[in-house]
Amino acid sequence: MTGLYIHIPFCERKCAYCDFLSFTGDEDTKEAYTKALILEMEKASVYLNDKVSSVFIGGGTPTALSPEQLERIVLTIDKQFELTDMCEFSIEMNPGTLDLRLKDLLEKTRINRVSIGLQAVQDDLLRKLSRIHNYAQFLDTFSLVREAGIDNINVDLMFGLPDQTMEDWIASLDEIGRLGPEHISAYSLIIEEGTPFYQMKRNHKLALPDENLERDMYYKTKEVLETHGFIRYEVSNYAKEGFSCKHNSSYWQDQAYLGLGLGASSYIEGDRYSNTREMKEYLVHSGDLEMIRQLESSANQVRRLEERFFLGLRLTQGINLKKVKEEFLTIYPKVFDQIIDECIEGKLMIRQGDNIRLTDKGLDVSNSIFAKFLLEDD
Repeated sequence: MTGLYIHIPFCERKCAYCDFLSFTGDEDTKEAYTKALILEMEKASVYLNDKVSSVFIGGGTPTALSPEQLERIVLTIDKQFELTDMCEFSIEMNPGTLDLRLKDLLEKTRINRVSIGLQAVQDDLLRKLSRIHNYAQFLDTFSLVREAGIDNINVDLMFGLPDQTMEDWIASLDEIGRLGPEHISAYSLIIEEGTPFYQMKRNHKLALPDENLERDMYYKTKEVLETHGFIRYEVSNYAKEGFSCKHNSSYWQDQAYLGLGLGASSYIEGDRYSNTREMKEYLVHSGDLEMIRQLESSANQVRRLEERFFLGLRLTQGINLKKVKEEFLTIYPKVFDQIIDECIEGKLMIRQGDNIRLTDKGLDVSNSIFAKFLLEDD
């Protein structure tokens, strides 16, 4: 099974913290991009000899395109690719971008999961993030998505924001928990180089919570969301029973995915590819896959072994160590068993039959654990 990611790079306005490949665009550029993307899909589908188990239309803000443009994209996906009967078909949207025409799109297409970028329930914090919406608009969007028959909704929340208090964070978790989406992604704010926030931080004009408060916010997330019936299944992702995100899970489970659109990444048969990030080049050559796509890294057993650990251990279910050893029999290093034993002794990891997984304590320091599974002779 293969996952399919479609990148829509347009936004109504760039957020102050965002370093994703996204920007505003005029109507002519959006239409040209839609046509180029459809052409790439038609060409790429010929070479994909596998069923698609999940689709994720992300960005940017996909709903920055018109409903008619999005419908053409969705219908092309349905026509060109063989989707499984239980295919998870997601689309991202920002509050305030959903209208009745988009609601109609949700009702009549195979889209069955919607991810809404909220970040916080406090309007003053949303303004500081340069978000285009307020909390009331989010609630309107959430209601419209429900009315469209979507019974699988994700809400993005973010902690560690400028001037955010613990009370603010608990309020966001509680209010959204009571609202009852099926999935919540709860991330900490990362200040990325090249963003307005990065420059503001350098100039000491960004009042961020200190490390201790941010760490306490992280701990509080699991505690609060569990009271609303959410189970943590990955470091930053929580879901009601049966609603973990299939598409994102494929990234962590070493499954193939095809990325289409400007700057999109693919992982096919162990090889990693990326599309050009130059819009002019993409618009002219989207129908010639060799022109717009370059090989980032070839299939490499050592790298795949490393990724099996530092991606697979992000999931609370962990990894099947027996299967990993069988698959990588000739290169599996004994030092990995020593690392595992040390983690178990330090109560950072649990062994359950053939499985190993990180404890809550281990998940809290997961990056330092992942680094242990990087081999020097890569």
